[in-house]
Amino acid sequence: MKISSGNFKVLDTGLAITYKGESLLFDLGPELKIMISFSIDEQKPGFRIDLSSDAPNRLILNCINADDGGLKHPIKIGNIGSEDVYVIFWITNLVSGSISKKVEYTWYLGKDENGD
Repeated sequence: MKISSGNFKVLDTGLAITYKGESLLFDLGPELKIMISFSIDEQKPGFRIDLSSDAPNRLILNCINADDGGLKHPIKIGNIGSEDVYVIFWITNLVSGSISKKVEYTWYLGKDENGD
């Protein structure tokens, strides 16, 4: 089966539950690895994402105060070959008071003709 949305191929979509709130690592091949990590900032409430990198071809999306939040639109996070890679995800606590997170995600592959 092949899935697409507009001009984009759906590379992968699914749901992952973290092990005791640990980070998730998405290995999209030798060209791109994405880690989604979680932290809490009690001084600045509200969901936000900090981007960093700790190795070539590896991007870290640190989701801060991610009890119930995520991306409203897909964001470009890299390339595989000549195609752009986008991701959208939503994070919730597995159950109230749990440190485990439920992450629903979709990875897209293609070119944004509108430049968004």
